[in-house]
Amino acid sequence: MKDDQNRVALLQVLRELNKSAETATRPEDDGLELREIMDRIEGVFSGKQMSNKVPVILGTLVQNGMVNYVGTKVYSWVRQREVNHRYVITISGKEFLRSNVQTSDRIT
Repeated sequence: MKDDQNRVALLQVLRELNKSAETATRPEDDGLELREIMDRIEGVFSGKQMSNKVPVILGTLVQNGMVNYVGTKVYSWVRQREVNHRYVITISGKEFLRSNVQTSDRIT
């Protein structure tokens, strides 16, 4: 059961990062910060579980080349503030997401 929950969370993180990539009009608006990811997938894990699991999932995705970590501080016009620690989906992440989503799901 835990493996299924972790897989769902991993795919949900990739979905959210993919949405961010598709809607970003500027490079500094691409990607999501840890807090933004946690807010978007809050239904998958609860409370303390989320604060422990999401960083591990992101670390796994980064190590496997599906997500890049961007640590450069830039001003985001969309967020109306500076952003620093962001995670951005890679081509490998998009391919993995596509191969693991049911054909009825739509990747935006």
